[in-house]
Amino acid sequence: MKRLFFTTCLLLAFVAALAQNATIKGTLKGFDISKLRISYGKTTDTLAVASGGTFLYNPEITTPKTKVTVLDVIKLPGSTIELEMNPGNVSEFTVTNNPSGSPTVTFTGDNAALNTYLTACNVLPNPNNWALEQCVKHPFATHAANVDKMLNELGALAANVNEPARTAKDLEMLNLYGDLLKFSYTWGLKLYRNLPVDADADFNTFTRTIDMNDRRVLHEEYGGYTYTSLIEQRLRWNEASKPDLYQGENGAIKRFKNISASIKDPDVAGHIADKAMTQYFLFGADGYLSETFAAYKQLNKDPETLNKFEKKYTEFMALGAGKLAPDFTIFDSDGKKLLFSDLRGKVLYVDVWASWCGPCAKEMPAFATLYEKYKDNPNIEFIGLSVDDNNNAWKQKLEKEQPAWRNFIQEGGFKNGAMNTKYNITGIPRFLLIDKEGRIISINAPRPSDPKIELMLIKYL
Repeated sequence: MKRLFFTTCLLLAFVAALAQNATIKGTLKGFDISKLRISYGKTTDTLAVASGGTFLYNPEITTPKTKVTVLDVIKLPGSTIELEMNPGNVSEFTVTNNPSGSPTVTFTGDNAALNTYLTACNVLPNPNNWALEQCVKHPFATHAANVDKMLNELGALAANVNEPARTAKDLEMLNLYGDLLKFSYTWGLKLYRNLPVDADADFNTFTRTIDMNDRRVLHEEYGGYTYTSLIEQRLRWNEASKPDLYQGENGAIKRFKNISASIKDPDVAGHIADKAMTQYFLFGADGYLSETFAAYKQLNKDPETLNKFEKKYTEFMALGAGKLAPDFTIFDSDGKKLLFSDLRGKVLYVDVWASWCGPCAKEMPAFATLYEKYKDNPNIEFIGLSVDDNNNAWKQKLEKEQPAWRNFIQEGGFKNGAMNTKYNITGIPRFLLIDKEGRIISINAPRPSDPKIELMLIKYL
C-alpha cells in the first residue's frame, strides 16, 4: 500500500513539474497595451505587459499539441495570435504594429514554423470590408491577384511546417475563403461605385468558375466560410444581376426558383433550399408563406427536415394575415404595466428592437422619417418595443436617442419574452404591422428603409 502511495505521489509530482515546464516570451513593438489575455484549455489568464512591451508566461501544458491563444493584441475582427505547444516548449514571438495594415508577427523557439503559419491563418482580413475597400481602388483582376498573393504566402508557410496531412484541409478552407473574398467584391461595385453588380467583365468570368453542384456542401466541416456560402453568393448575384428574371416574385420564392434553375444536383439543391427555408423562418416569414413553402417542398429531399419545417409552417400560419394578434405584457419607461392589446384602435407599425442590436440602430433613422411623415395621421401609431433583458440599458438608449414615438419593453427579455415565443421572433430587427382591430397584417412587415412599407401603410390607412 505504501509503495502504491509513494508511486502515485511521484507520478503527480512528475506531472506537476511537467505542467510548469512551458514558457512563452513576447515582445510588443508600437503597441500601447498594459495587459493581455492568454487562453488554453479551460484556462484564461490576464497578464501584465511591462513598460517596454515585454511579457513572460508559464502555461501549465500537460498535453501535447495544446492550442494557446493570445488575445487583445491584434485589434482586428477575429484575429488572434495562435501557438501550439507541447510540455517543455519554449516559444518566443515579437509583434510589430503596422498602423496602415496588419501587424507582423515573428516567431522563434519551438514550433516556430507551425506557430507562424497558425497565426498567419488567423490574422486574415475581414472578408467583407477588405474586399469592398479593394474594389473601390482596383478592378477585379487586381483585387483577385491580391487575394491569390495572400493565399500563396499562406501556402508557402504551410510548406515550411512540413506536415502536408495536417495542412491540406486548412489550405482547402483558405482557398474557399479566398473565393468568398473575391466574391464579395461585387457588392462593393454597388455600394461604393454605384455600378451594377455585373459591371466588371473579369468578375463575371470568375462567377462561372463556381461549381453550383459541388457536393462538398453536403458534408462541410468549416464554421462560417462554407461551400454553401459560396453557392449562396452566386445565387444572390444571379438575382441582383438579372432583376427581371423573376419579376414580381417575393425574395424567398425568387430564391427557390433560382435554386431550381441554377443547381442540377437534387441533393445539393435540397441542401441549399433547406438553408434558405431556415433563413426565411428565422426572419419571420411573410405574407407569401403558403406560396413560399410550396416552392420549397418541390426541392426538399430530406423527410426529417421537411417534417420540422411543416411544424414551423403550421405555427406561422396561425400568425397569418387576419388572425388576432397574440397578447402579452409590456411596460412603459415609467414602469406602468399594460397589455399589447391596450394599444388597439389604430394601425400599429411596431419596431421590435434592442439596445445592443446594430442592425436595429441602422433602421431607426428611417423609422423616424416615416414617423415624421405620418405623425399627424390619426389612423396610425408608430411604436418601439424593446426585447432588452436589461431595463437600464433600454432606458439609457432611449435617453440617448430621444425617440418621439412611444416606447415599451416586453416582460422576460429576448430569450424568455412572451412576444418572442408567440410571434416566433428569433432575430431582430423585426417589424410588425397590426390593424385597428388588433388583427395581424404582417408579423414580418418591410423595414422602414424598404420603400415597400409605404405601399402597405397606404393600403391599410
